[in-house]
Amino acid sequence: MSDFEVRKIRSPQGPVKLSAERAAYFELMRQGFKNDRACRIVGINPKTGRRRRIPATVSAMTVR
Repeated sequence: MSDFEVRKIRSPQGPVKLSAERAAYFELMRQGFKNDRACRIVGINPKTGRRRRIPATVSAMTVR
C-alpha cells in the first residue's frame, strides 16, 4: 500500500477511477483501522466508507 497517493484532482472521478481509493480503504480496514481514520487517510467521506462496507442489498433493506 506504500504506492497509494491521494489523488490531486478531488472532483468526482466515477467508480472505475476510484478503484485505488477503494482498495486502499479495504486494506486499511483489514489492518484494523477504524472507518473514520481509514477514510481520512484515503481522502474519502466517512459516510462513503460505511456505504462501501455494507452491501447494497443490506443498505436498501434498512432504508425501508
